Amino acid sequence: MEFNNILKFLNRLFRVYLTKVKREYSFTLMNIGVSLRSKREFTLTPFVAFLYTKIKISFYNIQNTIKDIQKSYATTPRKVSGFTIAELLAVIFVSALVSTTVLVNFGAFTSNTEFENQTLNIALTIRDAQSYGASSLISTSINTKSTYGVYFNINGLSGNGKNSFVLFADKNTNNKYDAGTEEIKTIEVNKDFKIKDVCVGTIPNICESSDSFVNGIVFLFKSPNPDAHIYWIPINFNNNSQGPVVNGRIIISNPKGKEKIINVTDTGQIYIN
Repeated sequence: MEFNNILKFLNRLFRVYLTKVKREYSFTLMNIGVSLRSKREFTLTPFVAFLYTKIKISFYNIQNTIKDIQKSYATTPRKVSGFTIAELLAVIFVSALVSTTVLVNFGAFTSNTEFENQTLNIALTIRDAQSYGASSLISTSINTKSTYGVYFNINGLSGNGKNSFVLFADKNTNNKYDAGTEEIKTIEVNKDFKIKDVCVGTIPNICESSDSFVNGIVFLFKSPNPDAHIYWIPINFNNNSQGPVVNGRIIISNPKGKEKIINVTDTGQIYIN
């Protein structure tokens, strides 16, 4: 429709312009004819008339060409757009394939996200104990200014196990968790994940003793420094703490066996890898 409108506009434009040229050339021919008659030079007047006739024919030819284009455009069959059955089936197949891929991977994506969040929550609990200890926060539940810590027990002693850990205040400064008197809160690990292992080391970035020797691990923080005091509870040592050591690790695992490690150093660094 836009192209047809353009042709109509051009046709109208040429028609107006031809009328204007005809009027101007008629006036010019009359003036030239009068001038030539006055000078008795009759030979140029036929040439001017011939020139005007040629211009007029040229404009008429252009108008006729525009009309022919309009007629051809109006009678040209239009292509009807649409989908073939093959194209429709291809679109349905691709859509089904994409949807299936998304649904299959959605569960794995959700599980990985939950795993990362669970590991981060454990690390943040250790960070909370660090903040409480460095600022000598007064526990509202214990009403005392204390050293704060987090206790992980692998073998389930003292009512704690592989699916939970304890944020506590070390009131008697014996560098371990005393169940029933020092607990601030017990944090449950999501049932789909577990605290698989702990390990401690006397050499930076190296864990020398794992859960075959270690029953539990304690991270303590004392005012005014953010340094971590890391102690471990050996198996069959009457739950007495040993240490301090320079680093400790908490290994978290998911049902597929994938692991994440929370590292704590004696300088107070807490990071996940």
